[in-house]
Amino acid sequence: MERKSTVIIYLLLVMLLPINVNATGGGLRKNSLKTCPNGITYGMHSDGHGGTHWHVAVTNENNYFADGDAIYSDPCPGYDKNQGTAGSTDGNNNTSTNNSVNNNSVQSNSGKESILEKSKDNSLKRIIIDDEEIEISDNMRFETNKKKVSIEIETTDLNAKVNYENKDLISGENIISIIVTAENGDKKDYTLTINKIKSKGSAVIKNFVLGAGEVDFRDNKATITKLKNESSLDYSYVLSDKNAKLIMYLNGEETTEFKLLKENDIIKLVVVDENDNENVYEITVKNASIIYSFLIYGLIALIMLSPIVIIMVIIKKEKEKEKEIIS
Repeated sequence: MERKSTVIIYLLLVMLLPINVNATGGGLRKNSLKTCPNGITYGMHSDGHGGTHWHVAVTNENNYFADGDAIYSDPCPGYDKNQGTAGSTDGNNNTSTNNSVNNNSVQSNSGKESILEKSKDNSLKRIIIDDEEIEISDNMRFETNKKKVSIEIETTDLNAKVNYENKDLISGENIISIIVTAENGDKKDYTLTINKIKSKGSAVIKNFVLGAGEVDFRDNKATITKLKNESSLDYSYVLSDKNAKLIMYLNGEETTEFKLLKENDIIKLVVVDENDNENVYEITVKNASIIYSFLIYGLIALIMLSPIVIIMVIIKKEKEKEKEIIS
């Protein structure tokens, strides 16, 4: 019973105490040698108990030996080529301690440090402009009638960075420079040319009053009649879009008022929407005929005199009533 207890205690101690396994003597299996992406060459040999494990490999130019602690799993699955980066050794084998692995494993690899190579991919994967994907090339083109477009740019390598300026467009060609910087710092320039074309604007005139009446447009054209000696007309208007603006011209010159109007004068009204596209209206000014002018003036005079006539009629009737009472 005492012997059984001693065995159990011993087994517990073995399980609880850390075991530091160093490289065992003997060479590594040549057909197992391989260089991993970190630049270090590894090899496999037997643990002397029917199993195998991996080690950092060093060589004396003839054979390969283990360096440092045992590695119990494949250091880089999928790789099997020996690139000849194993460090050098003068001995027949190596049984370094754990500290020697931590401090010298990189240096035993011919003094080379394990540095992962940064990507040099500075290519573009996708460009989407206003939900439309365009073909990728060094010089790209796109056409729109908008003043502002949305641009989405995706690089092939997620670690690459892209730099560009999406600004308001003017009529004609707008050149946007796209610079892609790879993870390793390599840069590539792409050119995106956006051609802004002019098209008919979306905003319209809902109501335009000139002088005493509303202008009746037909296919964006109208003719108004003014009295011959009438030279100035007031105006008011309502547009369909609050973001639009109205620019007015009289005989080709921009104006904000209509004065000194003459026969056959041309008034041009330009409605500019938020994308700088235009809707153009035209008004031709005509003088009224003599008969029309006479009728208008007579009507005006009648309207002005009618209160006086009414008052005179009322006074006359009152006087007649007074006479009847006296008599």
